[in-house]
Order: sequence, then C-alpha cells, then structure tokens
Amino acid sequence: MLSRIKSTAKNSIIYGLGNLSSKLIGLVLLPLYTSVLPVGEFGKLAMLETTAQILVAIFGMSLHAAYFRWYWDEEYKQKQKSLFFTLLVFLGAMSLLMVISLTNAASPLSSMLLDSDHDARLIRLMAITTGFDIMGILPLTLMRLQERPLLFITANVTKFTTNLVLTILFIVGLHHKIEGIYEAQIIGNVIFFVFLSKYIWNHLEFRFEVKALKEMISFSFPLMLASIAGFFITMTDRYTLKFMNGLEQLGSYQFGFKVSNAIKIIVVNSLNYAVQPLIYKLMNEPNNKRFYSKVLTYSGFAIMYLVIIISVFGKEIVMLLAQKKEYWDAYLVIPFLSFGLFFGSLRDTLFTGLNFSKKTRVSAIITISSAAINVIFNIVFVFYLHSIGAALATLLAQFIYFSLVWKYSQKYYFIPYEMYKIFKIFLVGALLTLVAMAANNLPLLPAIGIKLVLIAIFPFLLYLWNFYEEIELVRLKEMWVKWRNPVNWKDQLKKKSPDGTNRN
Repeated sequence: MLSRIKSTAKNSIIYGLGNLSSKLIGLVLLPLYTSVLPVGEFGKLAMLETTAQILVAIFGMSLHAAYFRWYWDEEYKQKQKSLFFTLLVFLGAMSLLMVISLTNAASPLSSMLLDSDHDARLIRLMAITTGFDIMGILPLTLMRLQERPLLFITANVTKFTTNLVLTILFIVGLHHKIEGIYEAQIIGNVIFFVFLSKYIWNHLEFRFEVKALKEMISFSFPLMLASIAGFFITMTDRYTLKFMNGLEQLGSYQFGFKVSNAIKIIVVNSLNYAVQPLIYKLMNEPNNKRFYSKVLTYSGFAIMYLVIIISVFGKEIVMLLAQKKEYWDAYLVIPFLSFGLFFGSLRDTLFTGLNFSKKTRVSAIITISSAAINVIFNIVFVFYLHSIGAALATLLAQFIYFSLVWKYSQKYYFIPYEMYKIFKIFLVGALLTLVAMAANNLPLLPAIGIKLVLIAIFPFLLYLWNFYEEIELVRLKEMWVKWRNPVNWKDQLKKKSPDGTNRN
C-alpha cells in the first residue's frame, strides 16, 4: 500500500511539473494580461476560453476516457496501436468538422459572445487552437497509460516555453492583444506535434478498429453528455455574469477564477494524471479498495492545504498580480471558488465506482441534474449578489454534485471512503479561511503574520481531532528524522523506540 502511494506521489510530482508547464502560462501571464487588457477585454478572453472548453467536451467526446478503459481490456491488448490510430483519425475528423463549422459561423458567434461583430477572427483563432487541443489529448493519454512521465513533461515544457515566448512577443512587441495569445498557442501546438511526431508514428498501426470505435463511442457518449453538463456546472457562472452583468464584471470575476484555479493546475491535475492510470490498472487486483480510499483522503488533505493558502492570501495575490484596481474586487470570490474546486476535485475520484461498474448513464443523469441546479442557483444568486452570487452558486452546486456522485457510486461499487476525514478537512479549512477573511481588515504586516500562523496550524488542528492513523504518524516521524539526520536516521529511530525496533 505505502509503496504504491509513494510511487503515485513520485509520478504526481513529475506529471505535475509537465502539466504545470502546459497550464501555467495563464497564471504566469496574468500580470501582463491585466496590464495590457482592460477588464472588458479580459472578459472577452474569458468567454473564448470557456467556450473552447465546452467545444473540447463536445467534439472530443470524452474518448480519452474510453481509451483508458479499452487499452487494458484483455480483448484489445494486442490491438493497442490500431486503437490509437483509430482514435487519432476519428478525433482529427471531428476537429476539422468543428473548425469548419465555427469558421462559417464566426460573425454571429462574435456578436453573441463578444458583443461585437468585428471579432470574428478571434472566433476562428479559438477554433483552430481548440482543434489542436482535442487532438493533443490522445498522445498525452497514451504517455500516462505507458507511464512515460519524462516524455510527458518534456513535451509540455516545450509547448509551454514556445507559448510563453511568443505570447510576450506578440502582445508586447507586436501589440496583437487577444489575437496574439491565440497565435502563440497555435504555433506552440504545431511545435508540440512536431516534437512528438516520432513517438506518435511508432505507436500507429494503420488498421481502423470499427467495432472497438463503436464500443468506445457507446461507452463515452454518456460521459460526453456528463462532461458537457459538468462544464456547465463550472462555467454557468461566467455565462450568467456575461449576459446579466456584462463583460466588465465577467473580466474581474475571471481574474479571481484564474487565481483560485491554480489549485487545479498545481495539485489536482497532477494527482489525476498519475493516479487515474493506476486506478484502472489495479481494478482487478484484490485489496485495491483501501488504496482508492486512501487516494481520496490524501488528495483531500493536499488539495485543502492549497485551498487554504490561496483563500487566505487571496487579497494579497490579487493586488500583486493586477496593476489595475478595477481587478482588485476579484479577491472576494476566491474563497468560494476555491472550496468549490475542493469538492469538484474529490468528486472526480468518486466517479471510480461508476466507471468500474460501467454506469456511465447514471453518471450522465447525475451530472445533468447538477448542471440544471447550478443554472437555477446562478440566475437567482447573480441577480441579487452579482459576482459573489456566481461564486456561491458554483460552490453549492459542486457540493451537491459531489454528494450525488458519492451516493450512487457507493450503491453500484462500494469503496470504504473515509468521509468523516473529508468532513474534518473541510470544516478545519473553512474555519481557518473565515478567520483569515476577518484579518483582511487589519494592517498589512499583522494580517500576513496571522495568515501564516493559520496556514501552519492546519495539520496540527487535524491531529488534535484524531485525523491521522498510528501508521501515518510513524511514517511522518520517520520522514522528519530522516530529513534532520539523513545519514543515521534509522539508528536514531531505534534509540527513540522503547523496544529498540522500528514499528511498521
């Protein structure tokens, strides 16, 4: 158990660096965006990014999830290369169909989404970038299945570096603004595929698996509907703000979302990239359920620690990243969005039971129902509370979604999750965040001091609430002693043990 968790943690760090490199550009460039783009223009960028994610869900059809399931299927273990070829061709065709469709409808979409019929070129650039994103998911998924984290990180770092350099060049040097962002991404994607061309070619077998494709589409279609509904859960807030309050308020809100979304970029995606392949790989092994349970608990602990840090220092982070004061109100929505991400991130792990039992239709019904609830929450709360209402609606919808997935996942495939520990993690994190929000009214230095203390005491408060198991405390003690004395740490542990032995 512990060896698997250590291996998973190691791969999480490696995948995290790769995933971080590909996603970090949005955070790294936030000061540049907020200095160059008026808040209304940043709102346009938010609409484009939000729409792109929905397009990935629709035209990508969640087939990467089916690829996870079919790759290890006994019937297709000898056809892994032809499966890869089949999906690559199919996703290429779907991407081309999407680009052509959006190119023809660019002007009316620009008027509807961006409040201007002069931004049709932005729609076209967004469509091309999204097509590359749909295609790029497949080779990255194959790397995860083959546990090739070093290639994964190299490819993503190459793409990130290209995007970063070209974005700065196009925005600062050529003054292209939003167009420059997408131009840089398109070139970065081209270089990404050129870099991986040999790897992709070596894993192709030019045989189209019609039967397998039909099975994977049948499997993934409910997941696609669930994915689209899931995006509405996380993105209805932005569409509601845009159509009810305008692009300027959306721009400020999107800035707060970008800050809180660092939780997903830094921790959640890293864990998912390392854990998901292992979850499927162990699905037929005995005693795998305890591993799944501990993954949820440890993930919850790690995610909440970052939720607390970002929520507690939200005001300072916003003021540091944004030069224009019109962005500063964004700190008010960060705690709500961060805690929403906490429930949303753990929910993805809870889907394990439904996926194993192939209850994808149940998943779709749960997600669509949660999306409908979120739409109602957003309309009501945005009307009365504006940006804070959108963030609160997202938090409540994520909690309901989390609860429904847990209930039905346990019904079809029971896993002894430690929900009482998740409850403790949430309550302690919420309490510390509330105290920190009160400290925002103090002068800067005392406020920072109080917030640092609040962050530091999080694991100790959980200790006082009997959160840790004895074996976990022993391992933590070993890690501490090893860090203090890396040479003779085992002898030091024996001296401290009453019977002179090391406990397991």
